[in-house]
Amino acid sequence: MGKTIYRIWCALISAGLLFCNCNPSTGNEPEPESDWGLFPCDLPEGLDFLRAIWFVKPDEGYIVGKGQHILKYDGDSWEICYTYEITPPYNEVDFKDLMFISGDCGSAVGYEWNETTTVPVVLYYDGSSWTNITVPLDFGSYFEAVWLISKDEIWVAGDDGIAHWNGEVWQIALDEYGYFRDLYFTSPTDGWACCYSSSRILHYDGTGWSLIYWDTMGALLKHIAFSEADHGWAGGDGYEGIPRLLEYKDGEWGETDLAISVDALGFSSPANGWIIEPGDDDLRWNGNGWTNTYIPGSDFRGIYVIDNEDAWAITILKVYHYNP
Repeated sequence: MGKTIYRIWCALISAGLLFCNCNPSTGNEPEPESDWGLFPCDLPEGLDFLRAIWFVKPDEGYIVGKGQHILKYDGDSWEICYTYEITPPYNEVDFKDLMFISGDCGSAVGYEWNETTTVPVVLYYDGSSWTNITVPLDFGSYFEAVWLISKDEIWVAGDDGIAHWNGEVWQIALDEYGYFRDLYFTSPTDGWACCYSSSRILHYDGTGWSLIYWDTMGALLKHIAFSEADHGWAGGDGYEGIPRLLEYKDGEWGETDLAISVDALGFSSPANGWIIEPGDDDLRWNGNGWTNTYIPGSDFRGIYVIDNEDAWAITILKVYHYNP
């Protein structure tokens, strides 16, 4: 009886009336090959997880995250280069972003908090020490993004809009639209900001910020970056599970046919860039289009692309290096 059932089963498969997965997934398949590798970096006590990464040059990089410590890469290893002293009555600090324009001009932003209050924090690095630039208490609760034009000009964005430091005083540049997650400037008079909570992209023309694009489908924008001054990309989480990647070209923003979420986005040139996606559908830009690639790991928070053969990325707990 058993052999008869077996013969019937085989006949049905041969006739195309029954399908069989002869190589069922075991859940233990090897990962696809990748030129990205895990780089040794033990998070020190006092740094709970990683948020942002930036490089000044191939042997000088920095990482910030949730905790007091800022890490520095010296060409060999990642080590603590600075420990922030939390200001009473606060008991925690979280740095969300950082940027350098040279080895003696950098900034990191985030916030301090306790059980009842949150206040923004802005640090400036002059090549030898980090100093705290006092921020007025009416500037929102925290900053998510920073962009340096010079040591006397810093832009920050966060939960209440966009603010500007001219080397002496702070000014609120924009206090509408909601919660901003990222900034990108192609020049001192050409800046971009993406709003997570209201799905908007704003532009700075040297005199003020104006609304340029509103994604009516509700894309939750987390990242914005440009491969060149007239070609940019923005993405993040999809509203109600519908992700999308936006593209700026020919002077306009619009939706692409790539339905992906974006965990990290970065370029080194018009012909080299990366998108890290929450799943396995990572992408690389070659100047003409995006091609599929694979970066191991999950929960990515940032990427810095140095050149075609050198890039770094961070998850909440790990550091990855691309160096084929």
